[in-house]
Amino acid sequence: MTAISPHTLDYKSIAASLETLTDQVLDYRQLNINAISQLFHDTVKHARKTKTDVRLFRQNYIQLLPSSVHITLTGNIYFDLKIYNNNIRIYLGCGSDKKAKHCFDVARGIKIARIVGENCPQTQKGLDAMKKLAGIGIAEIYDTIYFSDKKGVEKIAIFQPIYKYNLREALASFKIANGQKEEIAYQLTKAVAHINQSGIHGDLKPENILLDSNHGVAITDFDFYLDHHEESNKPRGTCTWTSPEYISHRRRDKLDAWALGAILYNMLYNQRLPFQNLKTALEVLRAIRYLPLNWQDQLSFTPKHRLEPIIRDLLQVDPDKRISAQTAVEMFEKIRDS
Repeated sequence: MTAISPHTLDYKSIAASLETLTDQVLDYRQLNINAISQLFHDTVKHARKTKTDVRLFRQNYIQLLPSSVHITLTGNIYFDLKIYNNNIRIYLGCGSDKKAKHCFDVARGIKIARIVGENCPQTQKGLDAMKKLAGIGIAEIYDTIYFSDKKGVEKIAIFQPIYKYNLREALASFKIANGQKEEIAYQLTKAVAHINQSGIHGDLKPENILLDSNHGVAITDFDFYLDHHEESNKPRGTCTWTSPEYISHRRRDKLDAWALGAILYNMLYNQRLPFQNLKTALEVLRAIRYLPLNWQDQLSFTPKHRLEPIIRDLLQVDPDKRISAQTAVEMFEKIRDS
């Protein structure tokens, strides 16, 4: 299918797109292609003129435009895709507060993900952080739409690329060869250093590290992000990936570095840290808080790996002795060049 620029959308191009999509989107087999195409054309013109969200405008045409069609105020058009396997609809995933579905991006001519969650200050803060940090190792965002569901709850739909899997899924199913792990570790370390130039992610863990088909790293879920100058007493992160000094007195400047060390250990040595096997959050937090200073000596660094010194330094209990992600990048590059 030929990609269409949202800035050159017209009646004929939209009609052609819809006719092509009828083979993929079952909902549109019974629709009047010409009528809905004209609606799109008018809606896009209205959105550009008024600079408002077109979902309000389209309510007059709900019989033509079902909820599975999404038009942004910039004129981008997305269709929900219903993908089945053995008559069971396949979803991209579902987290604690967000649901991900397949979607078709008319402008790009590709399948993408539509992630829906509650529109709250924390979610908006995370989106703002991702847009500010866009670039090295940060999950890309194509578009957003704000709306209210049938119960009147404010929601947000986030449109972004489809990533192949997260790091936890990849490691659990042994989908990453040992030779690829070091490159992923390097990309991840660079991405964390990039984030830490401005603030902290606050919830680094394998589930929040996405991988594309080429094992490119993209960090997501910035709901706990804080700029360096911001103050907050709210707990951050997931207990199994949090640092001793954060548990003790909420010191957070080296929180991401600790989590990075824990993730690299998990990935390169195919095993969890001892406290990550405890049953309750209280047990985990107590174990981390009272780790001895040289606790790394109790860990198994087998088989030997040339990144061991970096991981040991990232897992220093004393945050003043723990290296930053940027220092880890520099050590990494020296090892690679040697």
